[in-house]
Amino acid sequence: MIDLRTLWPYDWETVSESISKTGRVIFVNEDTEVTNFGEHLIRRTVEDEELFYKLQARPKLIAGTFTPGIGLADPLEMASAPQLGHILNAIREVAAERA
Repeated sequence: MIDLRTLWPYDWETVSESISKTGRVIFVNEDTEVTNFGEHLIRRTVEDEELFYKLQARPKLIAGTFTPGIGLADPLEMASAPQLGHILNAIREVAAERA
């Protein structure tokens, strides 16, 4: 697991080393799927010829659902932002997939 901490500059070297080592990647971001930074990371992963051929499963993005007007309502935030269960399911799917 890598926590990038910052979106710019981000540590692509660490990310690419991890992808090369495992052959798998899941990007998790609370932003909605539209204009999500995780989409940029997936694009960069598949455009890198070296990483592309090391992938053993499709890259996966776990993102928040498009739910306008959440405000500070905890139940709505829990329903719209990625939660542990979403991440665990994605890990199981990606681990089970074979290229």
